[in-house]
Amino acid sequence: MHQYPTCSFILLFLYLPFLGAAQLSIPRLAELDVQHYTFQLELSDETDQISALASIRIKYLKPVSSFTLDLVEQGPDGKGMKVLSVTELDQPVDYSQEGETLLISPRPAALAGEERTYQIRYQGIPADGLIIARNKYGDRTFFGDNWPNRAHHWLPCVD
Repeated sequence: MHQYPTCSFILLFLYLPFLGAAQLSIPRLAELDVQHYTFQLELSDETDQISALASIRIKYLKPVSSFTLDLVEQGPDGKGMKVLSVTELDQPVDYSQEGETLLISPRPAALAGEERTYQIRYQGIPADGLIIARNKYGDRTFFGDNWPNRAHHWLPCVD
């Protein structure tokens, strides 16, 4: 008879870590909804570096003075992405990049129901997500492997 409380406690203890992991993106998703992504990539057979322009249309669900996208910054090993500029309607937008986060601060602050489009110019060598290698014939290949959350290694997004 005493086994049921013990089993219940063990199952609850094993389940608790998954509850926290499932909550990571909830606050951001309550603030904004990405309506559309467009990515223009420049790839080269000479180097692993990519240059890119992302255009991201966002619908705001709440008033927002800043929001985050996922994008891995360039590390000491040279891998990762460096944001060169963020603009809206050809006007500069304040931003900062740290770790795996790109913080964008639109001015004026966004209102609930409003849609805005941002252009993010960036470059770097993807550490993951975009696999750059040679195939068995020696030809250079580029393969996007973004599942389950690897897109942010080379694309600014909600990952």
